[in-house]
Amino acid sequence: MNKAVVTATEPLVSGVVQVTIAFEKPFSFEPGQYVSVHYEDGASRAYCIASAPQRPGAVQLAVRLGSGAGSSALRELHVGDKIDVEGPEGNFVLPRDDRREIVFIGGDVGIAPIRSLVLHMRASGDPRRITVLYDSSSGEVVYEADFRGLGASGAIRYMQGAVEDMVPEVKESLRDASVMVAGYDPFLQRAFAVLEAAGVARSAIKAESFGTLR
Repeated sequence: MNKAVVTATEPLVSGVVQVTIAFEKPFSFEPGQYVSVHYEDGASRAYCIASAPQRPGAVQLAVRLGSGAGSSALRELHVGDKIDVEGPEGNFVLPRDDRREIVFIGGDVGIAPIRSLVLHMRASGDPRRITVLYDSSSGEVVYEADFRGLGASGAIRYMQGAVEDMVPEVKESLRDASVMVAGYDPFLQRAFAVLEAAGVARSAIKAESFGTLR
């Protein structure tokens, strides 16, 4: 178990907050992984890391607030509060020994681990081409400034909209790309269906499920 302290909390969009925590001891992780936060009332929730590992000692967590015990406990967190953090865990990490383009597809806060992966790739000089498709069907875009900026500079190809509209536009790229998808289960099912129609087998997709919102 790792000991950490809350150093900042800020709203990103309606119902989504970013919590920054700093660790008391050295902490390392692979981009795309998550940690589990243990609260004093016994609640424990897993949150994907949204920041890159190049930022030592602290991580940013993007969290969709629901009605469950974990969200209630998180609402009570304040700067200076100490928390117990387990991890890192998870296999939603970059494919090794694969130089193909990577197509990231995120829905809602599923964009959090994708942000970590993309920021890491840019910071480390990873030569692979990057495409990010963000399903913004809710009308709110998490980390919009980051991705729009990278897209405008040409560092990545960035699109936002409904996954059903975006995937056909990049169909040619999908034939020789590594595909990574993250989000809540209903979004994942939509993404799998449209990718299958585009010729991408489910077995070829690396996915990170956020389950159902509680």
